[in-house]
Amino acid sequence: MNYRVLFIFSILIFGVGIAGLIMMPHDDEEPQEVQPQPSVAPKIPLEHVVVQVARANRNLSADHLISQVDYDVVTKSYDIPANEANPQDFPILNYDLTPLLNQHKDITGWFLQHNLSKGSLINPNDLISPTNENFIRYNINPVTQVAFSVPIMLRDKYLLTNLRAGDYVNIYAELDGDHYEALAGHIVKLIDHALVLKINPYLNNRQINGDHNPDDNYMDIAEVLVRLQKSQLERIYTSPHGTRLLILPSTKPEGVDSRGIMIRELRG
Repeated sequence: MNYRVLFIFSILIFGVGIAGLIMMPHDDEEPQEVQPQPSVAPKIPLEHVVVQVARANRNLSADHLISQVDYDVVTKSYDIPANEANPQDFPILNYDLTPLLNQHKDITGWFLQHNLSKGSLINPNDLISPTNENFIRYNINPVTQVAFSVPIMLRDKYLLTNLRAGDYVNIYAELDGDHYEALAGHIVKLIDHALVLKINPYLNNRQINGDHNPDDNYMDIAEVLVRLQKSQLERIYTSPHGTRLLILPSTKPEGVDSRGIMIRELRG
C-alpha cells in the first residue's frame, strides 16, 4: 500500500478520536432535564344562569300556610358549564323558583310541607299550590277543624285587594236593620283571628269594578275560606236571624268581645 495513503488515513483516524474526546460529556456536568410541555385543557363553554330563590325570614313549621312576611325572593347569577346543569353538581338549581314565579307571581298562600329554619331556602318541591285539589285537606285537621266559607259582598270588594291566603281575619255578625232596627249597622265579633285558606272570586275584575246599581251592593262576588275549629261553629250558627257575616283583617289575636253575649239575647 502506498505510504502516502496510509499517512492520510492515519491523520483521519487521529482527527476522529480528538473530536470524540472533545464532545464526550464531563462528570461535573449535569444532564439537562427535558421539560414536559404543559397540556392545554379543552375550553369548556359556560352558560350564564339566573335563578330566583326564596329565603325564609323566620322559622317556619310544617303544615304552614306561607304569608307575605315569611319570605323574600332573591335573584342570583351563576356561570355553569353549558348543557351540564346537573342539580347534583349545582344544588342551587334545586331551589330555583323561576318557572313557578313566572306562572303564579309569588308563593304567598302556598302550603309548606316541611320545617324550615330562618335563612333557609324554600324548595319548590316542598310547596303545595292552592290550585291542588287536595289543598284544603292539607290545611285542616278533619277531626277538629273545618274550612268555612264566608261570602264577600260587592260593597266589601276592597277585601279582595287587601286579603291574601295566609292572612288572618276576624268574623263579625252585622245586625240587619230589617230585623233589629235599633241596632242597625252594629257588628258583634264572633270569631277572632281566623286563618284565610283561600279566596275564590265569583266574578272577574272587570265585572266587579264595572257599573252597578245600589241594590247590587249586597250581591256576593266571592267567598273566603277560613279555617275554624268545629267548636267555633256554634257562635256562627247561633247568631240572630237576619244577621250577615262580615270579615275584617286581623293582625293579632285579641279574643272575642264580651258583646257576643248580645247575640244570644237577640235570637228570635
